[in-house]
Amino acid sequence: MILLAIPYITDALFCDLKYFLVPFTNWTLILTTLTLMLSLWAGYDDYDFGKNSLFRHSRTNSSFGRALRLQTSLHLLYTISLMCNFVVMSIYWTMLHKQEMEEAGSKGKRYHLVLVHSIPGITCLVNAYISNMRLKFGFWKLISFIVSVYCSFLYVFWLKTGRQQYSFLDFNKQRESFVVVNLINLFATAFYLLFFQLD
Repeated sequence: MILLAIPYITDALFCDLKYFLVPFTNWTLILTTLTLMLSLWAGYDDYDFGKNSLFRHSRTNSSFGRALRLQTSLHLLYTISLMCNFVVMSIYWTMLHKQEMEEAGSKGKRYHLVLVHSIPGITCLVNAYISNMRLKFGFWKLISFIVSVYCSFLYVFWLKTGRQQYSFLDFNKQRESFVVVNLINLFATAFYLLFFQLD
């Protein structure tokens, strides 16, 4: 948990907090933090998360809804953060890293970019390794939802500020940006289905 605090600190020190929620990386950082917090809670709460807890709750009719909501929330967050981290790390390190390092300016911002694009992904992988959660086939639909929500957010941000967040997603070229968004969605969905098979 302490490790995940580092990107928040470096963001506060070296970046403009006014734009904190614009990069998808920071959305992923927040989702990963929430996932890890709920995973840590699950590790210590046998009553709501333990083996057969839903069965026990359903038999006694006590707190069944709460346990179900908590376990569902954890499973959704786990799935979403795993895929978001995959998208962030694969796109950033292959397409954006060199450009971002050149544009970063200060050494502190460069450190921040490396940390924020590494720590959440590593944390997510460690959590996936030590937890007993499994991906669910039907959750592949969440990817399209997240891509749609984030791209809509970016489009509105671009309309209001004129700022282009990513060089590969130029809303001035609407057909090209539509293709890029759909390719990201397609590849993320394909990799989710691959991860599902490997899980």
